[in-house]
Amino acid sequence: MPETYIYPEEKNLIYNKFNNYILNLTDLWIVKPSNLYAGQGITILDSIEKIELNEFVITKYIINLDLINEKKYDLRLHVLISGLKPLRIYFYRKIIQRA
Repeated sequence: MPETYIYPEEKNLIYNKFNNYILNLTDLWIVKPSNLYAGQGITILDSIEKIELNEFVITKYIINLDLINEKKYDLRLHVLISGLKPLRIYFYRKIIQRA
């Protein structure tokens, strides 16, 4: 899991870490809007002052990705926890195959 910060929950941490941030190709950070999906609205962090979103996530860009057949992938798990004593966890089982 890459280093990640959530705004506004971690507002102070974000401003402390990125207050003097200068775009650096060996230390890239990406900004993801919290209300979009499928890569929509993702930008490379240039300056914390230029972000015009009310809610977002800043995460460290992973340079050497783990790829399958030279393509990115993600794992999405849908889980229901129905009890803690005893612990009872159910996983939704649906297989999606994409070409």
